[in-house]
Amino acid sequence: MEDESKTQSEEVKDEVQPKAKEEPTVTKQIEKMRKRIDQEVGQRKASEDLNAKLQDQVKTLTEKLKSQDKSKEDKVENPELDETKKENENLKAQLTRRDQMDTVAQQFNKAGVIVPKEVLKLVVPSGIDEKQVSVNMKALSSFYDDIVKQTKQEFLKGDTPKITGSDTKPFDRAKVRKISDPVKRVQMIQEHIKDYR
Repeated sequence: MEDESKTQSEEVKDEVQPKAKEEPTVTKQIEKMRKRIDQEVGQRKASEDLNAKLQDQVKTLTEKLKSQDKSKEDKVENPELDETKKENENLKAQLTRRDQMDTVAQQFNKAGVIVPKEVLKLVVPSGIDEKQVSVNMKALSSFYDDIVKQTKQEFLKGDTPKITGSDTKPFDRAKVRKISDPVKRVQMIQEHIKDYR
């Protein structure tokens, strides 16, 4: 029994104690490296195949897109759609012009000048950009200012009126007595109450 217990204890020791690491041999190292290289080559080959497939898909999709673009160009456009687009552009241009005319009218009104619509149409013709509108506005403003200046100078050159416009005759009570309507007579007296006393 002792022999058996010795052998069992030796077996347990062997199991408990790990076996000493074996020294890697060159052939084992080469074997490991070959496996690793083979694995890397296999992965590279798979990625190259996948890359080739994806490039083929890109080519076919690009060709399909080009053919769709050509087919869209070749299609005859809808004439109703063209008319609607033109009408839409015309309406936008009219709205823009109206807004510009309103803005110009407001600016003139701020300056104390009322400009008729016919003149506004000259200042803001259709199809002109905002820079040209401002140039037209400046030209009209300077023209207006010149006319006002000339008119003032002409008024200043005129003769002074000799009649002041006030009634120099004294109030006549006899005229008030001749008025037959009593309401008008009282009204006349109230107007000239100072002279009547």
